[in-house]
Amino acid sequence: MIRHWLTDLHQQSFKAFVPLSIRLGTGPDGYSYLLAGAALGAVLGAGLASRLAGASRLAPVIMGALCLQALPYLATAAVNSPAVAALLQVASGTGMVIVDVLAITSLQRDLPGAVLSRVLGIFDTLLLGAVLLASLAAGVLLAHAGVNVALIAVGLGVPFIGLAGLPALLRIDRRSAAEAERLRPRAQEPVADDGFSRAQRQRDLYLQALPHHLAWIAERARAGDTDAVADEARRLADDSDRAGQPSVARVSATIANDADRGILSQPKLMQLVLLAAAAGGGR
Repeated sequence: MIRHWLTDLHQQSFKAFVPLSIRLGTGPDGYSYLLAGAALGAVLGAGLASRLAGASRLAPVIMGALCLQALPYLATAAVNSPAVAALLQVASGTGMVIVDVLAITSLQRDLPGAVLSRVLGIFDTLLLGAVLLASLAAGVLLAHAGVNVALIAVGLGVPFIGLAGLPALLRIDRRSAAEAERLRPRAQEPVADDGFSRAQRQRDLYLQALPHHLAWIAERARAGDTDAVADEARRLADDSDRAGQPSVARVSATIANDADRGILSQPKLMQLVLLAAAAGGGR
């Protein structure tokens, strides 16, 4: 959970983009280049995260991605080129998505399926509190210390605080490795019937259709078509529930309900992409 709180602090550092763009000479509207760099990194990171999610040891990968997410802010404090600053945000956005996806993956590995949905619901509530605290911290830093100090604080503070969550991640890795070793002989036994293969085929079909669901939801959201978003998100929620992906189903249902009220929540859409990437990583 510390990893996600730190990601929220990192995302609140986007508040520094406007004063940073002014310092870089691109004016108050130049922050869009920095946001575009972060968004490009997020897209690149989603594909990489789905591959990394299959790693047997997630703790070192998450810690490395956390550094990749934060250290570009430290480097940006010494940068005067808008192009270099945007490239650093590409790297940071890549690390941000990897941290988010793998943190959820580590929870999925550690928690029983019967309680996973409830834990993730509590998790979302805690994240809202983290957003509030991160917003206050970013505002205080920018108001009293300036943009460069804020960048340095994020670049050094986030990895340092992230070390607090490393023991818990290492424990999860050890438990996952022990469980995998325990199940290894069972996995080598012949399957008595085709029930497993049928379930695997259904999961494969779900994962093949998942990118098309996401692309259609994103396209209709950009067009402001709330009715189409609600219909597609509800279909995705039903499919995800049947495929044993409760977290994807829950967020999809929330997006559908919001769209019914004319609301298109970008943070929820981003969360859906991250959860879908984590689901794909288990293939």
